[in-house]
Amino acid sequence: MDVLDFLKVVVPKCRLVTDSDDALSVAPDLGFDLPPMTLLPLRDGPALGLPVAFSNVLRTPLAERLVALLEPLARGQGGEGAEELSGAAMSRDPLAQTLAGLLIEASQTSPQACSLVLLELARQSSAIVDGDVEELRAVSPALAARLAPPLTRLLDFEIPARAAALQSVSRSLSARLSAAWSIASQFDEGLAPSRLHQALVRSRLPFVIPREGLDLPGDLPLAAAALGSPAEPAALTGAFLAVRAALAALEIKGAAPNVAVAGLRDLCRDRRDPLALAFDPQVAAWALHGLASLTDNKALAQSGVPKELVSALLKGQGAAALATSYVEVCRGLRAWDLLTTLAEHVVPLTAQGSGWTSTRGPLLGTGPWAWLSPRGDGGARNAFVVALRAERALHDAAMIGRESGSVAPVAALHTRWTGLSASVMRRGGVMSSGPGSIGRWVAAFLREDDATSFAEELQKVFQSPIRLSVHGLGPELTLAKEAAVQVRIAEGLVIAGWDGQASALSGPAVLDALGGGVIVSSPRSNPVEERLATLFGEDAAPVGGDLGAPDLPPSRDPFLGFDEPPAAPPPKPAAPPPKPAAATPKPAAAPQNPPRHQSLRRLRLRPPRRRWQPSPRPPSTPRTGSSAMTLRRRLAQAARPPSIWRIPSRT
Repeated sequence: MDVLDFLKVVVPKCRLVTDSDDALSVAPDLGFDLPPMTLLPLRDGPALGLPVAFSNVLRTPLAERLVALLEPLARGQGGEGAEELSGAAMSRDPLAQTLAGLLIEASQTSPQACSLVLLELARQSSAIVDGDVEELRAVSPALAARLAPPLTRLLDFEIPARAAALQSVSRSLSARLSAAWSIASQFDEGLAPSRLHQALVRSRLPFVIPREGLDLPGDLPLAAAALGSPAEPAALTGAFLAVRAALAALEIKGAAPNVAVAGLRDLCRDRRDPLALAFDPQVAAWALHGLASLTDNKALAQSGVPKELVSALLKGQGAAALATSYVEVCRGLRAWDLLTTLAEHVVPLTAQGSGWTSTRGPLLGTGPWAWLSPRGDGGARNAFVVALRAERALHDAAMIGRESGSVAPVAALHTRWTGLSASVMRRGGVMSSGPGSIGRWVAAFLREDDATSFAEELQKVFQSPIRLSVHGLGPELTLAKEAAVQVRIAEGLVIAGWDGQASALSGPAVLDALGGGVIVSSPRSNPVEERLATLFGEDAAPVGGDLGAPDLPPSRDPFLGFDEPPAAPPPKPAAPPPKPAAATPKPAAAPQNPPRHQSLRRLRLRPPRRRWQPSPRPPSTPRTGSSAMTLRRRLAQAARPPSIWRIPSRT
């Protein structure tokens, strides 16, 4: 996810984090660890989310672990001990092994994809601990039935006992997630815990309390106890009410201005949400330390602050210690608010018949949902990519359009490709429209037969010479034969994106199908092709693909000496010229003892350079082995009808 998307999409839905500055102060680098959001085509309209396809793979081992954790806690027994949380025990834990497999599989797609595993774990575990077992009941009714009694008993616990149970569950899940990273790093040394992992473990609450699981400020004592705050619940509640009273003093008209009021007003800036301001660490610290200059006994009593706490806050007795504890709770709650709001954007998807459905309803249309990774099937799913390279055809169409002042030729070539969408959908594939702006289009399929048949169809549709129906420029437009296209097939990993209307394909297989990612420019912008066009004519310029190296001695410039005329046959020997009348002066004698630094060995290693020239042949013998004829022969092959190149999969 781009940082701007992270701020624009997630922050407005938070309750305690109200602007970009707040979000960056809570998690300054979190946006760089997240994958891009996808526009999901839902029945009620498109919605941005993070689609995942491994929810059912994670749900069963997570539910089994929660049953094993919650049943003893509901009976009043303690949580897991040090031996149960040891590294040896964690390496054998089914949940840790499942998480490790998902992390390994996600890392093959991108490092940001690992964040989906962390967020889905937090989303599922917090929902179950909060009593929501609807998704679990659809997969395993037996586990949902076993979880109902301990969850009901936990709700009846007093705040200290319930907070201790939540801490135990959060600690156990964090230990298994850390063990999963350790297991995964044994298979991939570059795989390390991300900043999102650190934020989730440090916050404690996202694994056990969902976004709607706290009713603030009523649940402030429970949240503070779960965060491990040493302060008394009544004192934290009184601190919250005191901050609210100080904020209310800013709205009193005619109040005498002072330093405390001016500073508090500057910290609030243009924010008006009283709940978010009361849990802002800077606002809370300023208000509690300057409470005597902001309000009085009567205002605090009317706000509900206990009488014994009013005197202590106004006289400064224990106000500093209470302010420190309350500010730490505010930081933990703001991190919980941001992380759970982010986890709420995760949307589990499942295949349903010929389409896909989600927890928010069925998905309309088509999309690259079959390429979502990780899936929990033990590895990334390879796909077969068919690439169409039509750089020269697009260039020629653009030149015709430039001369006529119309974009119709280029649009007609794009329409020729997009008109194959029904054929791609019929084969269960996904068509990408992104790279087409430079004459490169790709489509991905899960079966090799579908990719091969579609490649054969491309050959027929784009057979040279390409004829386009262009409105306004005559009945039909025919491109030159040199504008032939190439069709390639590659197998490998495909990363698919979706914006609700069009898909974008990337990954190693796409680069292989496009020729290793090497962009072949138009003949007028590639210096090598310009040189060939100058030597052999405009029609001889290559149209794409790797024409190979000419048959020249190794480590030589293939164009060296091509701009000179061919060597003529050696002339017949003629009579030697007459000697000049005047005798030429003899050269000066060389010194007998040359300088010591000019050794003969060094001179032998540097022979005089000789310019290479082709050996002379009789005029009747064709130069079939020359470099020029080799290039001409390959250029002629490039002008043939399009061919399918099969590229082996990468290992």
